[in-house]
Amino acid sequence: MLPIVFIHSGYQSYLEYSLRQCRLANPESAVYVLGDDANKNRFPFVTHVPIASLNAEKSDRFSRHYVHRSTNPEWYERLCFVRWFYVLAFMEQHQLDAVFVADSDVMLYKNLGQYAAWKNRSANQQSAYCLAEYPTANPYSWLASAHSSFWTRQGIADFCDYLLATYQTTDSQARLEEKWQYHQQNRQAGGVSDMALLYLYATDHPDRVINLLKPSATPEHSTPEVFDLNISIASNRLADEFELDNNNLKKATWKSSNYEGYNRVLNQNCIFNSLHFQGLSKQFIHRYYRGTDLRLHRLGQELAQRFSPVLKSVHRLKNGLKRLLTT
Repeated sequence: MLPIVFIHSGYQSYLEYSLRQCRLANPESAVYVLGDDANKNRFPFVTHVPIASLNAEKSDRFSRHYVHRSTNPEWYERLCFVRWFYVLAFMEQHQLDAVFVADSDVMLYKNLGQYAAWKNRSANQQSAYCLAEYPTANPYSWLASAHSSFWTRQGIADFCDYLLATYQTTDSQARLEEKWQYHQQNRQAGGVSDMALLYLYATDHPDRVINLLKPSATPEHSTPEVFDLNISIASNRLADEFELDNNNLKKATWKSSNYEGYNRVLNQNCIFNSLHFQGLSKQFIHRYYRGTDLRLHRLGQELAQRFSPVLKSVHRLKNGLKRLLTT
């Protein structure tokens, strides 16, 4: 079965749901967390690998040439880049031919070894991740993400070499600088991240990358299946592709062991192989866990979410009274 890899620093409560949901959907797959002491020994059903134990020599080479071009903190953007060198080092150390890599805020509902588009890929197709194709006001949005991604060892080695070459080549650097200047001149947040390089890699090598946002069906299963770009937006591969619910999340209904949502472009339901709870949507992640355990944990999450506005108001009132009484 296909090994599944999460990379995470620290411990947050949503890990309880993403890792356990992954195990539910992939009971026979080895699940690894490339992590640190804060998430060690917390999950007996996963194999914890200290990320510091991995010899990612190429990441040092990359860091020496890295030029920061983002409004995000440099340490954050650099970490997003070098994680791919650590995945490569992990695969080499464990002699793994292929893996699925997921961000820790992704809920998985698919037995990933059975994803037909990956199983039936061509010899050239060595990676699969999320590529949005809808136009935006920013011509440099470059919408690509590997929060859910398949990689062969050769595929991630090629991508890491691409990262190294890009930051050591004048013409490639100029392409990144052009994007960065657009952000600065138009006062837009963001800039050059690993997502930009994922987009450029797929643009430069379209025969090597499968788009996980493209709905796919098989003769055995006629309902198309997709991976989620971001549960907080209606767009996926295309603009306004799915309906939103009252919480401004993609409307997803549990049917016959799958989450399904209505695709307005195809005019039919699609199966969500994953849901990506990016940013503030993490507060809803407990509602989408399909296990029968963690009932008290889920109740605590629900109460915290429902009463959070009240508690914040009480806290502000308490602080206001304190300031008033001490002046």
